[in-house]
Formats: sequence, C-alpha cells, structure tokens
Amino acid sequence: MRAKDELITAVRIPLPLAQATAFHKIAKRRFDDISSVAIGFALDIDGGVVTAARIGLGGVAATPIRAYATEQALIGRPWDLTTVKAASALLQGEEPRCPTTAPAPTTGPTCWAPHS
Repeated sequence: MRAKDELITAVRIPLPLAQATAFHKIAKRRFDDISSVAIGFALDIDGGVVTAARIGLGGVAATPIRAYATEQALIGRPWDLTTVKAASALLQGEEPRCPTTAPAPTTGPTCWAPHS
C-alpha cells in the first residue's frame, strides 16, 4: 500500500517463470505458518550463465527484504558450485536496504533501513 486509500486488486506474475526457483523455510514446527527465517530465489540461466537473479529473505529484518548485492554479484557468473559458495558468503553479509530506484516510498512500514 502506498496510500491509506489504495487497495491491491490484482497480482500479476510474468511468464515464463524463472528456470531455477526455490523457497526454503525454517520454523520451530513443521506446519507452522510463521518462519524463523526464509529464503526464496528465482534465477534465469542461459548457457550455464546467470542472466537474472531475484532473492528474497524473511525473518532477517522488520519486513521481508531483497538481497540486491548478492543478486547483482550472481549476474554474468557461471551457475556452478564455486558461484553458489561465493554467493552464500556474500549473502551472509547482505545489508537490509531499500532500492534507490523503488517506485514506492523508501521509508516507513513498506521498507526497512538500518539506523545510522
């Protein structure tokens, strides 16, 4: 929501979907809807090279965040174990932040930013 009088009426998912996708959730109970931590990712891979990456993280900030630095580091790299290990190391140091080009407000409840 951008304004108090706005309401989401539809969600559109572009097709085709990414070639490599996954969602992993860690929770205290198997069927609990609240996760301690969660990650979802979608990768486009062409000729064994990552051409697009989207990574979402839950349970690591006040609201779910995107791992923008890790996403950018994956693009142009071969999709192999070396790249996965490098991305994993980078992801551990990912800073929760708002995109600078976000169309929505970059402060308030829609976006979490660390205190300086």
